[in-house]
Amino acid sequence: MKRTGYNSEAQNKMFSYRNGLIDQMYRTQEVLKGVADPNVASALKGWHEHIGQVLLDSFDALAPPPNVDTTASDQARATALWNVVGVATADFDAGGTPDNTSRFMMYIAWHEGAALKYRVQQPNGPALSFFQIQGASAQTAYNSSSMTDDRLITLASYTGSSHDAIVAGFQALTSSASFPDGNLIATLLQQSDIFGAYVARALLWSFPAALPQPALPPVALYQPQADYWFQYWHGGVGEADTLKQQFKNDCAAVDPLLPPPPISI
Repeated sequence: MKRTGYNSEAQNKMFSYRNGLIDQMYRTQEVLKGVADPNVASALKGWHEHIGQVLLDSFDALAPPPNVDTTASDQARATALWNVVGVATADFDAGGTPDNTSRFMMYIAWHEGAALKYRVQQPNGPALSFFQIQGASAQTAYNSSSMTDDRLITLASYTGSSHDAIVAGFQALTSSASFPDGNLIATLLQQSDIFGAYVARALLWSFPAALPQPALPPVALYQPQADYWFQYWHGGVGEADTLKQQFKNDCAAVDPLLPPPPISI
């Protein structure tokens, strides 16, 4: 699978930005050589140091949004994950419908993660994260065209892992629902909610059908969401009517905890 990202526009812009900072530092240093006034020299040295700090800061790791505290209130848990998935959908769905994607991801996580209380499928796996992602599903997400090198680099920065280690972790996955022993992807799905959200969004991207349109109460109107979840996320197995009703109930439970959808004019 071909990946893109290292030569992307964003990467090129950052490269140019840093080169510009380095050029400013060099020029300031050259000007300093000919300055006799101590006050001017002091000001230029301060500017030189400031540019150097800006350059260093541009290499700092991204700060991930905080993980969900599984012991917090329903509202606090929902708000925390809403903020997490919002970062993922702002990346994947820019120019699209990030609010609808975020909302649907919240429905999945609230249902699969037992109202955001468990990152490990009960009683002992194999599915992980609030989205209950299995090993084979994580492999599918990695193979999705949406999981570009840019996004893998972003995940490396968010998690403190290296890009190469994350790639190796994904490439070690198989068609099994279980994760290999000691697999980094399994570890990150349990430890980093933003990692789980990125993998979940990439997995949704891989499905052939577009996401269902926004749902509004009452519960009956969550039918398109339940149908989509059952067919694609759950795999279409089990007693459909019962499972779909459980999903719709969870949609109705979490929706009041989320910001209202944007109003289209």
